[in-house]
Amino acid sequence: MRVGSLISSPLNSVVVLKNSKIKTLADLKGKKVGYSVSGFENVLLDTMLHSIGLSNQDVKLVNVNWSLSPSLLMGQVDAVIGAFRNFELNQIHLEKQEGVAFFPEQYGVPAYDELILVANKNNLASKKISAFFYRT
Repeated sequence: MRVGSLISSPLNSVVVLKNSKIKTLADLKGKKVGYSVSGFENVLLDTMLHSIGLSNQDVKLVNVNWSLSPSLLMGQVDAVIGAFRNFELNQIHLEKQEGVAFFPEQYGVPAYDELILVANKNNLASKKISAFFYRT
């Protein structure tokens, strides 16, 4: 059973380099988009693209495994999906570049909690659960 949220908003995003020619999500048409997690990220991107009249068929999806920022920085892809807005943008900045993020919740994806805590419903009274969320 869900007992709480650790991160109550999406972290996922589509990230491009600021100095690229991609200024809007529509500019992804015909471009290479890197991803790590097949299935989830493909559906997320497709939903975002549908909100502007495009689909995954309008981009070339490239599995970059877990190498999102390096693939973008080295020019192997034009954008990445699955970039956490609190990590990849900072990693890109550390490499003296700037990234731009397109947020799923602004392109047709309902907002969702990124990280939730679950527990066995028979252990809900456990002091460990309340101690996790609250310090006394």
